[in-house]
Amino acid sequence: MHFQQWKTHGAIVTISPAKWVRPQDIDPLDWFARFIIPNGSCWDWAGRTDKDGYGKYHHGGVQRAHRWLWQLLIDPDLPRLVELDHVCGRTCCVRPSHLQPLLHAKHADVSTQRSQALAKAGDEYEWTPGKRKPRSIDELSFALAHGLPVNILGAEHEGPYRLG
Repeated sequence: MHFQQWKTHGAIVTISPAKWVRPQDIDPLDWFARFIIPNGSCWDWAGRTDKDGYGKYHHGGVQRAHRWLWQLLIDPDLPRLVELDHVCGRTCCVRPSHLQPLLHAKHADVSTQRSQALAKAGDEYEWTPGKRKPRSIDELSFALAHGLPVNILGAEHEGPYRLG
């Protein structure tokens, strides 16, 4: 029953009535971070998802969560024609260093190749991130501020880290 509620409504954030804060009254990045669950080196979206498993985030309209974070931390001018490929293969991952911008045709080719490799490997396949560094200092700062796994000095650190 709890799983079904989580699947339907996303992460349940408990806030005591005395400290109730409406989403528009706090920083959008802090609110966004409440819906991220570290899973190995991935940052999995625990909020609402669409039928394909991509996170949905509502901030000035409904957007895909990974694209919203990319545009905020990496490139605010990301063209609509550019798609973000999940290098880790997890559509629920929102971590910018696990994404790469591709045009649709290239993205379709890469996705097909990844699917074929996964089908061949079966249960033996496990993606290892190697030494993928944060794409920006903003990604690094976001990870440190919200206790998320981050690659520092070539090694993945699990956190939790807190600034301030």
